[in-house]
Amino acid sequence: MTRYFAVTDTGLKQINSHKDDFFPVVGTNNRNNNRNGSGIVKRAFVTEQGGALMGPIGSPLVTQFIFDEHARHTGTTYSPSADLLDQVNTIERNDPRLEGKGFLHSHPGNLDRPSGGDYDTLVNLTAAHPWLSGYLCPIVSGWSSDPSAPHVAQLDVGFMSVYYAERRKGGLAIEKATLGLLPVDRDSQLLARELNGTYRGSALLETNGQLQVYGEIEADGLMAILITPVGYPDVAPTLMVQSASQPEPVGPSCGSSTSQPVTPTDEPPHNIVCFCGLPLRERLKYIAVPDKAIPVTIRWDLTLPEKDRLQDALDAIQVPLEKKLEEAFVPPEAPCVQQPEETLMKPEVPFVQQPETQLPDVSGQEDSHESHAVSGRWHIVGIWKSCSGFFLPKHEKLGRHVE
Repeated sequence: MTRYFAVTDTGLKQINSHKDDFFPVVGTNNRNNNRNGSGIVKRAFVTEQGGALMGPIGSPLVTQFIFDEHARHTGTTYSPSADLLDQVNTIERNDPRLEGKGFLHSHPGNLDRPSGGDYDTLVNLTAAHPWLSGYLCPIVSGWSSDPSAPHVAQLDVGFMSVYYAERRKGGLAIEKATLGLLPVDRDSQLLARELNGTYRGSALLETNGQLQVYGEIEADGLMAILITPVGYPDVAPTLMVQSASQPEPVGPSCGSSTSQPVTPTDEPPHNIVCFCGLPLRERLKYIAVPDKAIPVTIRWDLTLPEKDRLQDALDAIQVPLEKKLEEAFVPPEAPCVQQPEETLMKPEVPFVQQPETQLPDVSGQEDSHESHAVSGRWHIVGIWKSCSGFFLPKHEKLGRHVE
């Protein structure tokens, strides 16, 4: 069975940011100058480079890449430095939601798979850490034997071929692993643009016992989070919204050329659905309530290209409105006409003299009402599982579990 792993677009950006370390610039080809006269950059492999991969504990997801600044490496070997191992252990201690997933390193020439030396290193690692079932061991190379294969991702420079080393009864098995991209940053920024808001970044959230990545967006009077499961965008996300106050239902001004009439219906008011051409932020404000994050029903069309699915889902969000709202909408061709005052019906209500009552003297008494400020910020409480350090000796592992 082929294992599946995903990497967030943030993690992939971190890997791409070290392209000059994996393939340093060695010059330019001046015979093929660009329009700006800079020439074509020439890169070459010099020495093997690498780093550690981090992600949510118990999840086949990579969210962070830590480049090894002090690695022991040559043109054909790479060994993680003690500084890198210390960074991994520190991250695991400070955030028990994260764990080390393995190591990525580069290869020279056309070697786009783990070498014999890599196999020996992985055998030693799994023997030293028996509580781990296996490691991710992606290879970065300047060439790929099959660029379209499901275990290969194209980088800004070169390719990344993903392999997983797993402990089995007969020894250590190294096999290809299917790789997926989790575009949480890309699509959270799209949602922020649609809401005319600000993308606050991504973080981890525990839902149904699983850690998932979400993006947080803050707009005027509205907070939204986009929760992306590991299979996203082939699996629908969860969109949740929360507001500081419930907006009053208002429609376009009378006679506006952009207003759309609501078709009369005999169904109950709660079944009336109005699209009304409102911006997404205004539609979500009708759905959101204060002090409680609620999910928004969205459609997810898998027949569309993956980059277009969220935009389609946001465009299709509908808003349930009260029946009185349809009175705020008038067809463009129906002008607003003020009725003469004498034609307005005025109910005749008889005047009844109320008996005089003595009001109690409340002077000097303090107001007992308390002022409660309603916050529109998110309050996410997660129950996190504790986990052991990634590269600690076994006796330290057991000691920390006993504590």
